Amino acid sequence: ADTFPIMLSDWLDFLGRKPLEVVVVDGGSDAQTVAMYHRLFDNGLIDKLYLMKSDHPENHRYLCFIQEYYAGVLASGDYIFSFRQDTLPYRRGHENWVDESISLMAGDPTVFAISGSSPGQSPLGECGDGYWCLENTSENFALLPRKHHVDAMRICHEFWSSGWRGINPFAHIGPIAARCLIECAWDKYCRSRGMRVLMKKEDDSWSVFHTTERDEVLLRLRGRNLRREGLEPYMNRECKIFDRTALLA
Repeated sequence: ADTFPIMLSDWLDFLGRKPLEVVVVDGGSDAQTVAMYHRLFDNGLIDKLYLMKSDHPENHRYLCFIQEYYAGVLASGDYIFSFRQDTLPYRRGHENWVDESISLMAGDPTVFAISGSSPGQSPLGECGDGYWCLENTSENFALLPRKHHVDAMRICHEFWSSGWRGINPFAHIGPIAARCLIECAWDKYCRSRGMRVLMKKEDDSWSVFHTTERDEVLLRLRGRNLRREGLEPYMNRECKIFDRTALLA
């Protein structure tokens, strides 16, 4: 509960402005966290909020894609910006990066998304001035046209129509990977159409790192990120999970 307002503020600063709407989906958090969401909602920092009871059957580690799916359903802008609160953004300068990214995607139908901090291999290679090509699009950080997202989700329609009791279209890759339903659907759509995913090249003025951490550990890593301490080994890699032992030493 204590870290989410801080991370939301960081992401809004990273964007440079409040977007058309902020959509938050939560999976069964405690009353203190729910109260925090309502305060943010009342203060205009959250526009749409999806909650569920902690004992709801959809509140399960391997079913987290359900909340993520509904986030996309609730979003109504022409572009979707996805982030997770355990992912640390940083920029100094790059004031027009959102408009530049949207112009790039609007002018090049082969670009699926601007992304980064994605589990996987290193970037596939350079992809134009200032960008790497990635193999995956990550919900940790992604900006993409809503029309791409909607089309990519069509493979999940039958599963959704079954009340999530049918067959996950990605069940064949195993339960851990299949829980990444949204990212799997994005990747399948992207590859089947020969589309590209771009990651902005990182340096001391721009980076996005995934941590898998929370609470006090997340805030300590956030401090290192803001001070730009010991980050260079993690830059310009698709797999951005910090070595917490090294960074917290």
